[in-house]
Amino acid sequence: NKLVDERLEEIKKRYPSEQAFMDSLIQNGANISDLRKKILNQLKIKFVIDHVIKSKIRINPKAVTQYYEKHKVDFVKPERVQLDSIYIAFRDNESQARKRSEEAQSLLAEGRDFKEIARLYSDTPSIGIVERGQVLPKIEQVIFNLKEGEISDAITIKDTGIYIFKLIKKLPKETSPLSEVKDEITERLYKKKFREDILFWIEKLKMDAYIEIKK
Repeated sequence: NKLVDERLEEIKKRYPSEQAFMDSLIQNGANISDLRKKILNQLKIKFVIDHVIKSKIRINPKAVTQYYEKHKVDFVKPERVQLDSIYIAFRDNESQARKRSEEAQSLLAEGRDFKEIARLYSDTPSIGIVERGQVLPKIEQVIFNLKEGEISDAITIKDTGIYIFKLIKKLPKETSPLSEVKDEITERLYKKKFREDILFWIEKLKMDAYIEIKK
């Protein structure tokens, strides 16, 4: 069987030599024939899963809508803030980082554009949208109390670096629309149906084997 041969060659490539491969088989109380049978059985199972189970699963759009209506609480977005940010890492020179932070703050106080200063001073891209619970309490307390357009004081994170934030927009708690989460729901339903079908198939194999033995 060509597929078995190909799979066998893939397994052999994991070993530094043919001898190492053979030694591993012997240590596990097996031989090439045993391994070929195991590979063949795996391929048969994969074929059944791909062509008998997966290929027949269909998720009805109506089922997606019904799931959404029953589980809306799962798709609630918590309160969020959209931020621009500057992060200056301490690395091996904390005093130098603090100096750079002070320079950045001075330029911002003069009215310079935040994005421009971030481009010049920040060691990381802007933090973007943040939900409650996603960042350190020390940072969360500051960013969720900023007003839109307001720039925070420098926030020092011990042994790490310094953050400066600008609040772009506050995003209230809301439920994601169906159009935004339908793919996620479809995936959930697909996985659920797949698990059910796999279990049904396994039980059918057990029953067929039992009937065969009884005969």
